[in-house]
Amino acid sequence: MIHALPISRFHQSTRTVILALLTMLVSWSGFATETNSDSRELPVKFGFTRSMFVDLNEGDTRAAVKSYSILLASKDDLAVSDSPGVLENAAAVAAAFTSGTADIISLTSTEFLSLPDGLVHPRMISAAVGGTYFEQYVLLARNDSGIKTIADLQNKRLLIYGSLRGSLSPIWLDVLLATNGFAEAKDFFGSVTPVNKPSRTVLPVFFQQADACIVTRTGFEVLSEMNPQVTKQMKIIATSPQLIPTVTCFRAGISPRALERIIHAVVSAQHTVAGQQVLTIFQSDGIAEIRTEQIESVRELIATQARLRHPSAKTVDTVQ
Repeated sequence: MIHALPISRFHQSTRTVILALLTMLVSWSGFATETNSDSRELPVKFGFTRSMFVDLNEGDTRAAVKSYSILLASKDDLAVSDSPGVLENAAAVAAAFTSGTADIISLTSTEFLSLPDGLVHPRMISAAVGGTYFEQYVLLARNDSGIKTIADLQNKRLLIYGSLRGSLSPIWLDVLLATNGFAEAKDFFGSVTPVNKPSRTVLPVFFQQADACIVTRTGFEVLSEMNPQVTKQMKIIATSPQLIPTVTCFRAGISPRALERIIHAVVSAQHTVAGQQVLTIFQSDGIAEIRTEQIESVRELIATQARLRHPSAKTVDTVQ
């Protein structure tokens, strides 16, 4: 019998319930995001890019931002503002940091790497799943499919895990195709279908309803632990480098004291019930400070894609 995968990825209705419970939890605790009259500090202003809210509607997105601001305000009596809130893209992030209307922003790694030089403080934090901040993607097919390399997948049906943690997999897939001299995915495969859960990505291949799939290694390993027959019947065709899909960065001009306090608040919040619920919304189970060089593998992946697909392009185009 094949079991469903209980990984930190939920239907929209379930995540809506989590948001409602989280909001009540932090509200009952008496926390507020407004700066009190005795505070000498301006509130720390934070936001997220819309890319961070996969499958959340506008109302749930705003609820998540509000809940996060209330949670951070509870730590170390920190003054926090949930403005600018949700930003549309990297250009909006650059504008917010330039104008000083944001101090801390969570965004995808591709968005982060497109920011102009000088806008971002060298310190940053990132979310983890299963104790690691990196994700690795695997291209899978059945053992008895006759598929041995990427070349054997031409005109075949591909499923791809389209989550926040899987946000770099399309770039890796494009590099894999280009390295082997093939066209982009939309022209190479018979079909490419994004799927919102690891189990719904892997099991159709297992049951021969699709030819291959791309999923996070973490998702595949958890599914395999629950269903050993999946490991027996499936094989890895290709594996990506280890990549960090999301980061939280700080405005270059943020005060050292504010920076230390916000990092402490964000990292320590994960040890609370409310903090764990917030991490669930973002498909993660931990958070900590990371080194700048740890994101270089993402920069190299983007640079490789640009070199192979667009030889005259810059390594990473920054927003203007």
